[in-house]
Amino acid sequence: MGRSNDSSLNKRVLELSEKINQFSSTPLPPEFIILDDVDVINILKISKRKLFEIRQKREIEFHPTSRTGIKDKRLRNAIAEKAKGRRASKIYYTLRGVLNYIQRYTVTPLYSHLNIAS
Repeated sequence: MGRSNDSSLNKRVLELSEKINQFSSTPLPPEFIILDDVDVINILKISKRKLFEIRQKREIEFHPTSRTGIKDKRLRNAIAEKAKGRRASKIYYTLRGVLNYIQRYTVTPLYSHLNIAS
């Protein structure tokens, strides 16, 4: 039982690293790589409702396009570029915010702490 969970965890980590590598081909740092809700849902493998709950709890950094209070000019410009030609009330995320969420809320499996010979 532990090995199948181990392999599925390894598979998910590999999938996540592949998706991050797609974004890392750009010369921008993670705080200026802008993702929309579909990108975040695919990276985290969660539903729209779960992403909404995470946003409501303020567990992930997000930037609505209707909010103009973003002080960093480069981030504001990156969001404006991504939002060009789309609906006005879309929510965007930074890759840095998603990575911080993953790091903060990753749970290690209980069986990894047990010293059971397999």
